[in-house]
Amino acid sequence: MKLPEKTVDVPISIRFRDLDALGHVNNATYFTYLEQARIGFRDHVVPEISGKSEFYSVVAENHLAYKKPIVFEDRIVVRCFLSHVREKSYRFNCIILNPETGEEKARGYSVMVGFNYKTGKVAPLNPAFMEPTRPYTVADE
Repeated sequence: MKLPEKTVDVPISIRFRDLDALGHVNNATYFTYLEQARIGFRDHVVPEISGKSEFYSVVAENHLAYKKPIVFEDRIVVRCFLSHVREKSYRFNCIILNPETGEEKARGYSVMVGFNYKTGKVAPLNPAFMEPTRPYTVADE
């Protein structure tokens, strides 16, 4: 997949507790990194809601392809951008990589669905979040 005009790189600090018995980051912990990336992306792209509990979408699916193990000494970032934007959903794409070498550790996406917390139902995506994300969105191929 090609990249959009802009991406956001969210740095991740690897904690000792993230490691499994073999000294790699546990596969389930990658999804915590993706969660951190979603928050970092929001804080970068829509800073006026940074630090607030204003979330306009929820995770419907997660997909991740593991390419190389992450170890404690690695420096990593999650490169973030959006695609497949529809009326009520979009893909939050992530590439976990070493920013110094460019080595990819994993690649995947989360399908995000607009959600109204008052009604507890799926809702159209909120323009207050989606409009500022345009430069970070790749057109569907």
